[in-house]
Amino acid sequence: METLTRFMCKVNTTKSFWNGKFRESCGMDAYDGYNVTPTYIRHMVPHNRDSVSALLSLTEASNHFYKRGYWQTASYLKSQIEAVIGVLPIVKETSPGIGWHTYQKSFSFDRWSRKLHRYEVHTYVASPVYKNDRISGWPALMKFFLRKARQVKSDDPIDEKHLIRSPRSGTSSMKRRWTTPY
Repeated sequence: METLTRFMCKVNTTKSFWNGKFRESCGMDAYDGYNVTPTYIRHMVPHNRDSVSALLSLTEASNHFYKRGYWQTASYLKSQIEAVIGVLPIVKETSPGIGWHTYQKSFSFDRWSRKLHRYEVHTYVASPVYKNDRISGWPALMKFFLRKARQVKSDDPIDEKHLIRSPRSGTSSMKRRWTTPY
């Protein structure tokens, strides 16, 4: 705490722990060096596909429960989600497709794409919902440089329509399409 305050950082002493084995930092709870952060179920299971954020959240929660060894809980959530949107494939954590994660180094695939020379799976992919938001002049130049600064790789594509539309905050849609399972 002394080191942090010396560098002009504020420490909330009512919420900070430095005695004992419990630690909390940046959204992670730990006890004696082990991650004990709980997994939360933030949504009820929806009755239709229109509740995209709930379905995405529950799918992620099921995958978290699976990774932590709560296989029956993960299986129950999986059955509830698949009752709403149908069977989902096994995908790797890096896949843009929505699906189930596994400890095995395997994934589902439905076809081989001759054009792209890769395995593909037909599943849902979350995509943002856009709103019209046309800008020009100095604001457009600033938006370009801010996006360029956030690019991970220099060849990452920039949305060609980024000056006439922007993603609506907190909304997304699920579209079924062919994508890579890895």
